[in-house]
Amino acid sequence: YLYSLQWDGTSTTADGNPLTSIGLATSTDMLSSKFQTTQLVTGWTDPLVSYDGGMFHMVARRLDDNNLYYVRGTAPDQFDFAHPQLIDLTGKAGKTGAWDELRWVGHAGSDEPVVSSAKVIDGTMYLFYMAGSPNNPGAGYQEVKRGLGVFTVPVLP
Repeated sequence: YLYSLQWDGTSTTADGNPLTSIGLATSTDMLSSKFQTTQLVTGWTDPLVSYDGGMFHMVARRLDDNNLYYVRGTAPDQFDFAHPQLIDLTGKAGKTGAWDELRWVGHAGSDEPVVSSAKVIDGTMYLFYMAGSPNNPGAGYQEVKRGLGVFTVPVLP
């Protein structure tokens, strides 16, 4: 299962950004894939999906408020987007054992760290984020050497 970001090339959000959707494709060899014709949800971005305890666990950003949410799934294409649970990471900045990015602007509108990977193991969600301050904060997080940090969040019931 491959979770992808899709855009029709014209639709935009109220603030002029692309109105993206999360889509699903399948592959048996990781070289070729078959995309479903319908999206899982529109108005979301950055899907990170993990499987643990018989459930699918997605972390994704909702475009209307630019915050990260946890969305539980019962199958690869069945996620409860009607009841997403906010993962509030903004309050963790600068605290002991929390994300250390005090000088780095996170996602616009939410100031949350840039989460690059999420994995659920035995009911605990591990969120890996871009850590360390770049020499030039305006350069963008892809253009500078940075480390990864991790913190844990219990999987919400």
